[in-house]
Amino acid sequence: MAVIITGLAAIALSACGGSQAQATNPGPGQIAVANPKGVVQPTTITATTNGDVASIPLSQVTQNLNTRFIVDTPSGQMSYMAYVWNGNVNVRADICPPCGSRSFRLTNGTLICNACGTVFNAQSGQGKSGACVRYTKEAVNFQVSGDNINMTMADLVTAYQNTLSPD
Repeated sequence: MAVIITGLAAIALSACGGSQAQATNPGPGQIAVANPKGVVQPTTITATTNGDVASIPLSQVTQNLNTRFIVDTPSGQMSYMAYVWNGNVNVRADICPPCGSRSFRLTNGTLICNACGTVFNAQSGQGKSGACVRYTKEAVNFQVSGDNINMTMADLVTAYQNTLSPD
């Protein structure tokens, strides 16, 4: 069954956006989505809010592999990224404080700032090289329920605020 799902995910990914993909086998807490080969620019998606919870569609993240979204928090508008790498969904603050960018491309296990070119590790969010290397892209805690990735406002704000401070 996992082989069929992985194969279908690879077919769907090659049909969406034309990115070549390498299949991964799902494990606990993972999804059957292939790693992209090449550069995946972010696709803007819409977050919805219901009280203290913001949600984005899991299907849009898995189809596009690299997305960005904005949430109106009690502290103001904040931007985030949600992407897939090694079969894991990742949600992180989407800001590069020194250069002001809010856009990162996903390339071979790294996130690269579209403004300054700083390189971050896609799994940890830690800087690897570049001008803004000290501003780790902090992870947002989330829960998956059906096709929704749900995040609390407190977790969103905490991750964003932590990304604004250098390591």
